[in-house]
Amino acid sequence: MKKSIIAILIGAILIMAYQTLSWMMLPIHASSHKYTPMEDSLIQSMSGLETGVYFLPGEEPGSSKEEIMAKREASIGKPWAILSYHETMEMNMAKSVGLGLLINIIIAWLVVYLIQSGNITGKNNILRTTLLIGFITIFTTTIMEWNWFSTPMHNMTGDILDQIIISLILGLWLGYYFSRKQKVN
Repeated sequence: MKKSIIAILIGAILIMAYQTLSWMMLPIHASSHKYTPMEDSLIQSMSGLETGVYFLPGEEPGSSKEEIMAKREASIGKPWAILSYHETMEMNMAKSVGLGLLINIIIAWLVVYLIQSGNITGKNNILRTTLLIGFITIFTTTIMEWNWFSTPMHNMTGDILDQIIISLILGLWLGYYFSRKQKVN
């Protein structure tokens, strides 16, 4: 139990350290979000919306199937957008860092649980397992967003790279830690 807790906590800290580097020091996410000089007018025109994610052009609640299909057909070849709107901007780094660390602890715990319940041993097997988890995550989230919502590659590249590097770091750490020989007193 103690060995698992140490593996989880150090794994979570390693993930957090990489995420900090990835977003704050390395250029991995430099092109994730685009800039528009129209931001002030766009934000102004959206005031009054409630916090949420909007698909534009969207369907008005209560629309019939025929109305929805007609609107979709009329929209083909025209601009569209997915908008994540928030009524107020918060800059609560303590909350974000604390929640991020908790999420990373859960990630490390799930991976450690899988390794232990699957009786996966050896550095290479543990590394392969964590990389496999990373690639499953990439294909079930980021690649699905690309497929269904045409998420631009500039927005996905950093996330895909993060997932691979995090899986690699966690796999190397857990492979090393769980493959060490115990000292005999």
